[in-house]
Amino acid sequence: MSGHEHTFRVSAPEHLSVEDGYMAFCGENRWSAQWSVCPDDVGWPDPRVHGRSEPSGKWYSESRRLSSFLINVAGRQAVRSLPHQATCRIREQQLGVVESLLGYLGSHEIQKGGDRLSFIDPSRRILASYSYNTDTLLVAAVDLTALESLHESSGLPLKPA
Repeated sequence: MSGHEHTFRVSAPEHLSVEDGYMAFCGENRWSAQWSVCPDDVGWPDPRVHGRSEPSGKWYSESRRLSSFLINVAGRQAVRSLPHQATCRIREQQLGVVESLLGYLGSHEIQKGGDRLSFIDPSRRILASYSYNTDTLLVAAVDLTALESLHESSGLPLKPA
């Protein structure tokens, strides 16, 4: 999966191995950052995902659910692939504005417990990705007028990305 910022590589099953007690299944940009699950959790229907910023770094909890992690990685990559993009900084308390105009990619329940949220409006072909870590909302659309309309109706301080 490629985007403007990152290239994600998902390991084929035959290349999975356990390092430092974690099974890394995905990495970015030449494997500098990695994501993993604990081998003890592999039997769970939706195991917790752990991340680290470099191969020798400490593992931290990235997402309570693998499904949430995958939806948000795909959502972020899809947002980055659209031609018209805007961004703004908003606090978590302002997410209600976004929720009132865009639906969750997947569902809110699935996305709980991660460091990102992904949104969609399929009728206007708009996607958005919100990072709790940076309080940043990235919005993108196929059509510039859809992005402009969202800007007007939301009142969010969107700036071209």
